[in-house]
Amino acid sequence: MEDLLPNSTGVYYADKSDKKVIDKVFSQVSKGLDSPMAVESGQLKNFFRAEDYHQDYLDKNPGGYCHISASLFEFAKKAKMRK
Repeated sequence: MEDLLPNSTGVYYADKSDKKVIDKVFSQVSKGLDSPMAVESGQLKNFFRAEDYHQDYLDKNPGGYCHISASLFEFAKKAKMRK
């Protein structure tokens, strides 16, 4: 999608090589849907680091809410360490 909507739900990539993976997943997921996916994808154009109190939120608030499955937390931590 070229014209990305502000405040939309989406998957955004910084590395163009990630686009192939995103497109493949979108294609697989959309096959099981009756209507088009309401998720956009596109190259990341703006990034703002969240305030310090948001950083490592679940480490600071173990009972806090997160929409991401807890099984992905360790994966995310390892990815963060590689950079």
